[in-house]
Amino acid sequence: MKLHRLLPILILVSFAGFMACDQKGKEDSTETKAADDVTAKNIELTKSFYPMFEKSDWAGIEKIVAPDMKDHSPMSTPGSAFNRDTLMKYLKMNKEAFPDMKFEILSTAGTGDLVFVQYRFSGTNSGPLMGMPATGKKVDYTGVDLVRIKDGMATEHWDYGDNVTYMKQMGMIPQQ
Repeated sequence: MKLHRLLPILILVSFAGFMACDQKGKEDSTETKAADDVTAKNIELTKSFYPMFEKSDWAGIEKIVAPDMKDHSPMSTPGSAFNRDTLMKYLKMNKEAFPDMKFEILSTAGTGDLVFVQYRFSGTNSGPLMGMPATGKKVDYTGVDLVRIKDGMATEHWDYGDNVTYMKQMGMIPQQ
């Protein structure tokens, strides 16, 4: 075959190859965008919890927490039946203990079905807490919530708060 006939064929094959690569890139880009959209929605859903908690919007919280949610936080008792009903009792007890509670979202991140929220909690213990009378003490500490979202509902939760700072501020352990 002569070179002048081979050149258009090579150009055509190369062009087809480039088009196939470009199409693959677009498919990957579409999948990435869809995953990013889901992650963004999961982050927004998780962030919506904090103002609802501050305002005692219990109906709103029930809409975003699965009935059979599982909690893996230090405050949940291993082997206990921790679900949305247990969570609601725990949240209401904390709201009664800290009626002026405020959450500040410091940062968020998400990957797949997991959302990380770094928060700052502040409030005054002006109500009873786990059978103890109000102390009148102010608390201000940071922590991280890790929440698994499935089908638009929180299904699992891990909480890593600065419990040492909290306990010092509440007078449960001596300050140094």
